[in-house]
Amino acid sequence: EAHAALPETVAPSPAALVWKGRALLPAGQDGVSITIFDQEPTSIIAYALASGAYKQYVQEAISSINQGDGEAGEAHVKAKAALPEELFSTSVLYSESPLHCQFTVQDGSSDAPATLQVTAYYAPQFHEFRKEFLDGGDAAFVASLSRCMQWESKGGKSNVYFAKTRDDRLIVKQLSKAEKQSILEFIPAYFKYLGTAREAGQESCLARILGVYQVHITWQGKEHGGGSVSSGKDVVMELLIMENFFYGRSIQRVYDLKGSERDRYVVENPKAIGAVLLDENLKEMNLSSPTVVGPYAFGRLQRAVWSDTGFLSNVGVMDYSLLVGVDKTKHELVIGIIDFIRQVQDG
Repeated sequence: EAHAALPETVAPSPAALVWKGRALLPAGQDGVSITIFDQEPTSIIAYALASGAYKQYVQEAISSINQGDGEAGEAHVKAKAALPEELFSTSVLYSESPLHCQFTVQDGSSDAPATLQVTAYYAPQFHEFRKEFLDGGDAAFVASLSRCMQWESKGGKSNVYFAKTRDDRLIVKQLSKAEKQSILEFIPAYFKYLGTAREAGQESCLARILGVYQVHITWQGKEHGGGSVSSGKDVVMELLIMENFFYGRSIQRVYDLKGSERDRYVVENPKAIGAVLLDENLKEMNLSSPTVVGPYAFGRLQRAVWSDTGFLSNVGVMDYSLLVGVDKTKHELVIGIIDFIRQVQDG
């Protein structure tokens, strides 16, 4: 496993009170300034991704893959052989080398001195993936991650940390150890599937996973408390960042569908704002107000879902949901497959 440690050590003025954010840390590359808030773990990720050290690591890793060095080179050669000449630039995306970048910054503030560490899994591959699948690429990604707020996901597990970036563009989910292991096992196949699907003009409903990170906060000296993340103890969080495909939409109703009728009905005020309805609610709604989809749109959806579920089956993922949002302003259904983060365990 390739692993790079990129230390950066600074000692800002005690005036940088943590409740105001760690605002006196050095600016990133090209003068990009990110303030770290301990209760907003995405701000720590944004700071790391904006740093010159991280960008240098990614560029060196990409160069290594393209030059055919080591394991990265072997994956590059395989990808290159399978692609037309004009698509060689996508070979970084198809590299299976586990190139994980570790970034560390020390804040010596007397108010709450801490060591903040971020591990970016498959750093060069995710960098290339965001260039292809996120408008604005890494610059937009970092800008969104710079601020987030904890979010109570309707229908989600109550003991799992969820957040949204404050611009509503990205969703953050805390991963269990098993979920992280599962994702890191199949993410190279995920990159290849979506990359080749795009080149072939095949549509996909899979939600875009835009990064997987570990955030580790170690407080030095006196305890630092407060907030949902900070508790006075060291914090280690495994986080998945994915697109919010309802971003910029006016969604009136949301359905979380699994194709099952068992325990799939919301009884308590299904018309409440933000309520996530289930399979039986959709069947009931269609009796009085059917959702009509034209044959062309239905055919496109059917092909995408068939292809996506075939891919998920191939990588051993059997539990996921089809999330459907009803945008009455544009008279459209916004559809995506989510929660495909855990493989079936053998035995």
